[in-house]
Amino acid sequence: MSGLTSIDLIHFTPATPKAVLTLLDKYGVGDMNGKIVSIVGQSNIVGKPLILECINRGATVASFNQNNSLEEIKTMTKASDYIISCTGKVHLVDETFVRDDKTQIVVDV
Repeated sequence: MSGLTSIDLIHFTPATPKAVLTLLDKYGVGDMNGKIVSIVGQSNIVGKPLILECINRGATVASFNQNNSLEEIKTMTKASDYIISCTGKVHLVDETFVRDDKTQIVVDV
């Protein structure tokens, strides 16, 4: 296992990211091809695997962590088709992160 990276594990998806994708598929909104996905949170268990899986589904992915300002995150999430928050912080992503037209898919893990 020496030198194994998340890229090497691309075919292994941890339970939580897999559940997010399964939920999206179940509701018929799992086709991300050509879509913009904002992922807030870059943990090794949830955020990073979701980034890879969304890329594999043809999405353009923007990912954010604690080094990004809330204004920077809000600007990008409003331009996204999907917003997935996986920070573990309650109410971090609120109504100020989404567009008014109600056309986005928002998942708060």
